[in-house]
Amino acid sequence: MPRARPALLAACLISLSCTTTTQADPQTASKPDSRTDAGTEAADLDDPAASETKPERSSSPAAELPECPSDPAAKGMLAAYCTDAGELAGVWVPVDTLQIPDDVEIIFNVQGPDTTRQPALLIVLRDDELYIRQVTCGACRRVLGQGFAGQLSQLSPAQIGAVQVQLGLGPDLPALTTPEQWVEFTSGPKGVAALTTIASKTEGEVDGRGR
Repeated sequence: MPRARPALLAACLISLSCTTTTQADPQTASKPDSRTDAGTEAADLDDPAASETKPERSSSPAAELPECPSDPAAKGMLAAYCTDAGELAGVWVPVDTLQIPDDVEIIFNVQGPDTTRQPALLIVLRDDELYIRQVTCGACRRVLGQGFAGQLSQLSPAQIGAVQVQLGLGPDLPALTTPEQWVEFTSGPKGVAALTTIASKTEGEVDGRGR
């Protein structure tokens, strides 16, 4: 699959001062029994007219990914994944610094049952770009959790497997290397069950991840 529209992704990988979009707000996350169906656009939540057209995966020319940082922690990153060419292909950051674009497909969106801490999990796609927003305390003064932004076509299967483990999925799960595999997993019964459990985890239940 071609590297699609990475300009905003590259900006998100570099800039950790960006803010989250309305679609990523844990207050708007769905309950498990009303989970947003795969393929629904985030823009649908705010603009009814947007539901008339499903976003197409673009094949526009690729922009260069940013250079891989020598010290990810110094850049405020929780984890960084780089290509063999030394480009930054994916990154975990504190959840309140993650930027999610507007023109995405929501493939999983669940708010946990803890109404005090308001945990939630949002997974979206934009062409072959994957964004994950795991909130472990949406009600805290600073929203706590971890966020991921990365380009599936530029990540190795081992790196994608590491992303899945960081999210809280078991190491035995095969690497979901394509958008189609992520859609299938997040809509299937095993995936929904595993991700719903992750969505319910609060700050003290994630073994230090997402801090």
